Amino acid sequence: MVNNSRFLRFSVLVDAAIFFVTSALNLGVHMPLGFTSIGFPAPAVQAGVGELIIGAALLLAAVVRDRSAYWTALALSGIGIAFGLRFSRSGSPQLAIHLVLLALGLLSLGLLVWSELSAPRGASRGERPAICPLPKDVVGLMALAAVTLFVASAIHLNLTPISDPFGGAAVPEAVLGAALAIGGAAGTTGWSGSRRLATTTTLITMAGDLYGLSTSARSPHAGDIVYHVALLLLLGVIAGLLLWRPRRRALAGA
Repeated sequence: MVNNSRFLRFSVLVDAAIFFVTSALNLGVHMPLGFTSIGFPAPAVQAGVGELIIGAALLLAAVVRDRSAYWTALALSGIGIAFGLRFSRSGSPQLAIHLVLLALGLLSLGLLVWSELSAPRGASRGERPAICPLPKDVVGLMALAAVTLFVASAIHLNLTPISDPFGGAAVPEAVLGAALAIGGAAGTTGWSGSRRLATTTTLITMAGDLYGLSTSARSPHAGDIVYHVALLLLLGVIAGLLLWRPRRRALAGA
């Protein structure tokens, strides 16, 4: 757990709250404000779904206060902000909010780095954390799931010979693919927190896939439903391997 840093937790909670508000506005919600209401003149549903996922990741990180969860949530936040800045029109309220999110994200990142640097080290300088990379089969499955999400995003952006334009799914799929890629890449480093990071990104992706499945169930495209079910099964296998193996080792050592 990241050492006591109330400022970091507060900053991440505020970040999550703004992402949730922005998500609601992009989903077409008009929020009352005194004698008037606020809303985006041109809501973007795909951005709203992605922001909802990022807000949930930030909220989870603030609740569990785990450094791997913080790093994952802030990485997803950075990806979402980059998309927002890239596609927001000049002078639009979306651009203004993403600039605020950028400043807040940099503040949270600085606080996280400060917490890491000020954390107490081992008793001796020569002490090093144990190197425990994830099994290659788990990393390979995470890479496979990430690739399928990137391909699905490209298909929904109409960037491939397969035509299935659905902008509402493209950005969330790219964000979730990036999350899995980060979790899998961390698993190859031997970092002691890599398993927690991989588990967090897998569970977040499962939640996003369940949402995608719920929307695809009302779609006439059977291929989307088959894909989301297959991806959910794959993610379930990955989560099972990540959660079961440590337990099995603990039972064996008892």
